[in-house]
Amino acid sequence: MQAMGVIDAEGMIDADTLHRELKAQAQSGLITVNIPMAGTVKFSEADVDKLFGMIKNA
Repeated sequence: MQAMGVIDAEGMIDADTLHRELKAQAQSGLITVNIPMAGTVKFSEADVDKLFGMIKNA
């Protein structure tokens, strides 16, 4: 994540960069993310957009 520029030197997550990276990956099909305590979750491109819309409006 740090190599993609998603996490900065202070350990903060750049939500815009994460959104851009996940959206690019999801354009090729569903992406699988392992979320601790939630398990494996699959996201479509539309799911990625909805998730980050909720993050930005929180």
